[in-house]
Amino acid sequence: AGVSADLEAAVGELGALLGLRGDQAGELQRDAVAKAYRVQLAKAYADGTLEAQESQAQWLQGLCARFRFEPERAFALHTDIYRTKMQEFLAKGFLTDADDEELRRLQKLLCVQNPVAKGVSAELKGKALAPALDRVFAVDAAGFEDFEVAEIERAVNNCRCEPEVFKPLLDERVQRKFLHFIEAAKKAGSAEEAMAEYDKLSDYNAKVTEVLYRLDPEELEAAERRVAEAELSITMMHAQQDAAMEL
Repeated sequence: AGVSADLEAAVGELGALLGLRGDQAGELQRDAVAKAYRVQLAKAYADGTLEAQESQAQWLQGLCARFRFEPERAFALHTDIYRTKMQEFLAKGFLTDADDEELRRLQKLLCVQNPVAKGVSAELKGKALAPALDRVFAVDAAGFEDFEVAEIERAVNNCRCEPEVFKPLLDERVQRKFLHFIEAAKKAGSAEEAMAEYDKLSDYNAKVTEVLYRLDPEELEAAERRVAEAELSITMMHAQQDAAMEL
């Protein structure tokens, strides 16, 4: 089945009966086509017809042609289906292996391009993670201990957030905390009080850095490389100074 001339005419007549103008009648027809396309797509996905195709892209193009559905609108619809499914999975507070597998299958069969899927994933996972991070970072710095560190790690892992998703969110909240310490130091009544605020900042930085290293081992490896490079530079500098003194 597809969109026939008779169906188009019927939609046109309905628009006329409702007193719709040309653009409104056209929108009514596009909505009707989109719903019919989506119903047929859902059926093909559920019964395995779509998965059985040698080329999902070619089959989807054929479906667009049958329903006279613009490919651009079809791609947008596919992305919306992918987004809705991910929202559904994230609504329970975590993603499972089965969820990930279903999302990969959906992306493949609906021909959702990788950059689009990654964009949707980053947006939705970020939205799911943000409230959990806000609750943890609302804790006073003195109370930010192992439990809070574990809560951040749990929230990130539950949402299966990639570093490019959780690192900007962490950075934003950490920077706000740092600004709080700095402002408190500026308003301190003495040098000792100001130093105490900077000590709190240093302690807080150590704790959140631990979180980052646990969540992103590559960040730890990069930090260790920077330390090793700095130590090598210092060693070479001392060697050059010693050689110069011997001359």
